[in-house]
Amino acid sequence: MTVVTVTRPRLLYNRIMMKPLTAALLALALAAPASVGAQGRVRLGPILSSIAIEDGAGASSSYTAFGGTIALLTGDDGEMGLAVLRYHDLSNNACVRQLTFYGLTSNYYPVGASGIAPFASTEIGLARVTESSALLTSTCSGPI
Repeated sequence: MTVVTVTRPRLLYNRIMMKPLTAALLALALAAPASVGAQGRVRLGPILSSIAIEDGAGASSSYTAFGGTIALLTGDDGEMGLAVLRYHDLSNNACVRQLTFYGLTSNYYPVGASGIAPFASTEIGLARVTESSALLTSTCSGPI
């Protein structure tokens, strides 16, 4: 009996290398607003997003995305900007599905747009989904 194992180098890289990168981005995002004395009219910053998708059987899968945004303050309580966000693998089978989102964002800050503040966000944009073929004998069939 011969057992053939297939490794997914990109997935292995993401699991090993993205955890320190995630920690570094989070530390930078949390430390940057504390060190800035006054907010300028333009903001540039990282985005960390997470979604959970539940299938018809009740099983849930969660996915994390990284990206960046540039925004222009439009008043005391709002800003408009551009965002780019990338999900590296949205697949639950042997294929790799990647999603890149390009969007226009509008943020409203009910307590003002200074420091770290709660906000409501509205986004509209385009998403590009790419799917790679399966490795060796695996197929891309199955639920999305």
